[in-house]
Amino acid sequence: MKQLQSSRILQEYKEGLSRNIENCSPQVKNVVNYIHEHLFNEELTVSSIQQACNIHRKSFSSRFKLYMGRSPCEYYIHHRIEAVKLLLLQNELTITETGLLVGFSSLSAFCNTFKRKEGIKPSEWRLRNGGGKNI
Repeated sequence: MKQLQSSRILQEYKEGLSRNIENCSPQVKNVVNYIHEHLFNEELTVSSIQQACNIHRKSFSSRFKLYMGRSPCEYYIHHRIEAVKLLLLQNELTITETGLLVGFSSLSAFCNTFKRKEGIKPSEWRLRNGGGKNI
């Protein structure tokens, strides 16, 4: 039951990302769509994105940043953290389950990234914002 609710939350989050990208180059549109499709996969890396979308490294990051306002890595990390915040508020998954569900490879990777982006640990964020349990 918990996993089903969480999956729905993540699916709704991904559907909401269909941001206006009409002004982007076809290459950037392709990359954004790929990131959205694989947003919660552990294996998502800039290298895997480049390989899957058949793009060259030199112009890729700068072109992506020009259109999207952040690097590809910053973009998908930002959206993973935003999705995590929804999960921390809306369900009873543990901190570990939440981090793993959105694609972080370990609890430490998740907690370190969250703290770097939000300034506090996920458990502290959950408590401050009225979320569920912290385990």
